[in-house]
Amino acid sequence: MKKKYFVLGYFGYYSNKLDGQTIKTRSLYKLLNDNIGSVDYFDTEILKKSKFNFIKLIFKLSVSRRLVYLPAQNNLKSFFPIVYFLSRVFRFKIHYFVVGGWLVNFLESNNFLISKLEKISMIYVETERMKRELKEKYNITNTVIIPNFRDNVQLSIEPNVNAKLKLVFMSRIHANKGIDMIIDFAKSTKLDVTIDFYGQISSEIEDYFLASVSEINIINYCGSLQPSEINSTLNKYDLLLLPTKFYTEGLPGAIVDAYFAGIPVIVTKWLHADEFVIHRQTGFIIPFENGDQEFHNYVEEIDMNRQLLSQLKINSLKESLKYTSEATWSVIEKTLNQ
Repeated sequence: MKKKYFVLGYFGYYSNKLDGQTIKTRSLYKLLNDNIGSVDYFDTEILKKSKFNFIKLIFKLSVSRRLVYLPAQNNLKSFFPIVYFLSRVFRFKIHYFVVGGWLVNFLESNNFLISKLEKISMIYVETERMKRELKEKYNITNTVIIPNFRDNVQLSIEPNVNAKLKLVFMSRIHANKGIDMIIDFAKSTKLDVTIDFYGQISSEIEDYFLASVSEINIINYCGSLQPSEINSTLNKYDLLLLPTKFYTEGLPGAIVDAYFAGIPVIVTKWLHADEFVIHRQTGFIIPFENGDQEFHNYVEEIDMNRQLLSQLKINSLKESLKYTSEATWSVIEKTLNQ
């Protein structure tokens, strides 16, 4: 008997990798299990461990009716054509959930995928802009918007403002997440603030980052958080810092987590920033390049104006209601049987 739903993606269980890709994959799998029950899955991380795992995956695909697919770029380029071919052989439907905001640019140099993508059941994109540009550039219209979401998060009831401003970074500690801007700020500021970092450290930045933590008194590295720890940790802070250098990011999960914790954000103006951060209402948007002075100015303004900070926190908490699992499922359940 064919199983109705099957989730294929990078779960990262083998290495315990925690990033936007693995968290969204795990969250979507849990959402499906909670709402329809008994959903099978396969973690693409184990494909390289044994040839037997590939055979196991083919078997799982052959007995599925609907595939929920969350590929990263390499997987989409090299493996999606195989998955698409198998979908024709075994007659299962493909529901592709995009992680991030890169798909439109990616298809410019991988246009052989377009004819296949436009024929699958549905593509779930994170942003309005991506949905619009897929139609305008490639005539791909089988799309629906599903931004990042969080499952069963307890909302902060009354956002707290600390006497001493507490800043936080929570994401993968990677050069392209704007770590240098935060560290340069920490070196130069005269404000009485603290900056705590949470996240797995990328190897290429590890020496620089840990040396900075040792040298700068206001910086602390607090390790990695499990998803269940995020909300209760973040709501102790006042402002989340995410001056990303990834221009084609979709909706960073850290922003969603910040909103659920009732804290505003400072972000660079990446491609989709205006869709998810309301300037001076749920946070601040600084120039994508050379925004160091604006970064400093907004932190100083928040430190001087706690009434503004309180209002931003309230606004952020209200904004989180757009990203609940209930709101997400209300959209998915209308399309998943197509």
